[in-house]
Amino acid sequence: MVDEFGPKSQFVAVGKRNLDDQGINIVTGKYDFAEDHHPEGKLYARVLGAKYAHAKVTSINTSRAEALEGVEAVITFEDHPNWSDTILSVDQQIAAVAAVDEATAERALDLIDVEYQVLDAVFDPEDAMRTGAPNAGTFPDGNITPSPSALERGDVAQGFAEADVIVDETVGWLRPHTHNEIEPDSTVAWWEGDNLYFNIGSQWPWGQRNGSASALGMPLNKVHVYCHGTGGAFGNKYWAKIDIEAALLSKKAGKPVGIKLPRRLFTVYGNHQYAVKLHMRLGLKNDGTLTAVETTWWGDGRSNGGRSSWQDPCRHTWVSPNFKKDEWGVANNKPRAGAWRCVAHPEGAFLSDLVLEKAAARLNMNPLEFRRKIFISDGMLDQDTGRPMRTPGWGTRQCLEKAATVIGYESKYHAPGTETLPDGRLHGIGIHAHADGHGSGGGGSDSSVLYMLRDGTIMFNSGSTRVMGGPGAQSAIIAETLGMKFEDVRCADWGNTVTSEGGGQFGSRLTVAAGLPVMNAANDLRAQLFAVAAGDGTDMLNVTPADLDAKDGKIFVKSDPTKSVTHAQVMRVVGGAIIGWGLHPGGNLRKPVGEFEVGSPTVHKAGCASAAEVAVDPGTGQVEILSYVSVLDAGRVIDPITSEGQILAGMPLQVNQALYFDDIYDPVTGRLLNFNHIGDKMGTTLDIPVDVDKTDASCLLETIDAVGPFGSHGIGEPAVSSFVSINNAINNAIGVDIITGPMTPQVILQALGKA
Repeated sequence: MVDEFGPKSQFVAVGKRNLDDQGINIVTGKYDFAEDHHPEGKLYARVLGAKYAHAKVTSINTSRAEALEGVEAVITFEDHPNWSDTILSVDQQIAAVAAVDEATAERALDLIDVEYQVLDAVFDPEDAMRTGAPNAGTFPDGNITPSPSALERGDVAQGFAEADVIVDETVGWLRPHTHNEIEPDSTVAWWEGDNLYFNIGSQWPWGQRNGSASALGMPLNKVHVYCHGTGGAFGNKYWAKIDIEAALLSKKAGKPVGIKLPRRLFTVYGNHQYAVKLHMRLGLKNDGTLTAVETTWWGDGRSNGGRSSWQDPCRHTWVSPNFKKDEWGVANNKPRAGAWRCVAHPEGAFLSDLVLEKAAARLNMNPLEFRRKIFISDGMLDQDTGRPMRTPGWGTRQCLEKAATVIGYESKYHAPGTETLPDGRLHGIGIHAHADGHGSGGGGSDSSVLYMLRDGTIMFNSGSTRVMGGPGAQSAIIAETLGMKFEDVRCADWGNTVTSEGGGQFGSRLTVAAGLPVMNAANDLRAQLFAVAAGDGTDMLNVTPADLDAKDGKIFVKSDPTKSVTHAQVMRVVGGAIIGWGLHPGGNLRKPVGEFEVGSPTVHKAGCASAAEVAVDPGTGQVEILSYVSVLDAGRVIDPITSEGQILAGMPLQVNQALYFDDIYDPVTGRLLNFNHIGDKMGTTLDIPVDVDKTDASCLLETIDAVGPFGSHGIGEPAVSSFVSINNAINNAIGVDIITGPMTPQVILQALGKA
């Protein structure tokens, strides 16, 4: 890919280790979150959840709660546009109370009298799929519904007919787990006349505004959302789950109302990662060439009929001219499934890679060599569209090779179950890579407004929120475009009341979808600056704008850099502020790039890979990670500190997905039992033998992106998608194929016939 932005060495802000002072405020405890907002007269609310997992509310009486001293408002499902008397999971919201303090609100919940018609429930997705299973209440005709994302290309039957070897495997279920970020959902709502205001922690304040306005039947310009900080999100705060009830209670009480979910309800109401099962058939030549791929996916989640992203890691990574996939949503009465740091790709990568390992074994091929054989390579066309790919293989091959090199895979690989360490533990090595379908510019539109002030410094507004990243990358893009110092660029605020529209911080879209608007706004402002600087005026340069460039806080004549003016000098001539405006129109980046067409699915993918070396105690099933490497293709790295942080913070999550995370539900009530994870084994940074000062421990590759600002794309979600290398290493160590996750000591001992 041609780098239209020039070599990395020429940049002064992009790719540099700039310190974001707003980030410093977060880690030093000075940053404000939604819960820190206490307007005068604020009431405190609590939400009542249903007692049963599947039921019909036949009556609800709130009179005793309303009579309790200190209670100022009560609502039920009859008042709430998004609540229902039909209960599909335990603790589903059916009422809420606002009182002078949280303790009073909690006591009031116990005084709400509810009667139910209890219905049969089903919690295990395998049970839900069986003939005669209780209807979970989501779909009218059973618990299974087809996804609208079925796909077939080529001639699958002919592909299997041409195969020398057919691998036919069923793997899963990959068991779900919950979000449990540091900050629970928290919202403060208040009214000023017919205007509604929120202070909220959300990944998408504009979506929050749109959804709240729609639910309440209000004009969009009457709903205002302030979003100053979010203490962890990961897809769980795509929108707040308690905004409408806060607004309704505030309206009824005539006072501001704040709701902070207690840990149990926060966990229950949040997204739960999908439980997923896969049946896959692979047609293969003896040399490893794929002739056909056929997949059927089942996903546990009543709120989503199926996720087209489950199959992306194999569909967009492997060369398979003949491909067919079907997906089925499996309804049950557990809490809803949804985005968990990445929508569906971790689950899909995990299960499909287990089958890939089995295929390599059938062919007697080294797993690394097998991947080299089937992975998309340079110069290939997209298999779905026939269009050229954005970058050669989205950096996937490069990530694979880097991971293999850093961990020493080729020298350490051995046949499964054949190597024992001196202390008696079993040694294993594993590898994985795929093209992750995120790092995108998709979603809603984004815009930005830049103000160059009288002293030549910049204040800018962005519709994106501070969740994991922040304005550091955007500030670097602005500074680089305008030839300024990073520290002279500041982000003004967050939230839709004071900013331009934003499509939300999710899908690893921030760098691209928020970076392009600020780049466009900076270019708009740059043109205005150059027009003034080029003019025939006091201290101005008397040239054409095309003769100028900017660097180090100066605008200079390219043919004679000694002739220059500072940004401040230009602003003194202007006499006020200059405003620049930029837009990203949303969708799949509506910008043709070379041969790429609008809406091409090839626009944004991010290569990711990992490699793991483990020791497994055959007596206890305990796993020690001896060595681990995570590699990401970031396009051009805009903000190295944040990018490295994404990888290093993602590595414990990878370990937990591979080894520990497992939701435990009561088989009778469907209630989540380990909502606070007390007693759960949790992996931390101490479980990963990584020296954060060694660049090879967490690797960022740069394969310049055709669309992103300065050639960049996002990596937040790919940073947690490639954990299956740990599981592959475990299977390599024990010589037995475990086909589910997480691979806990109990699961390992069962595989070894010892439990």
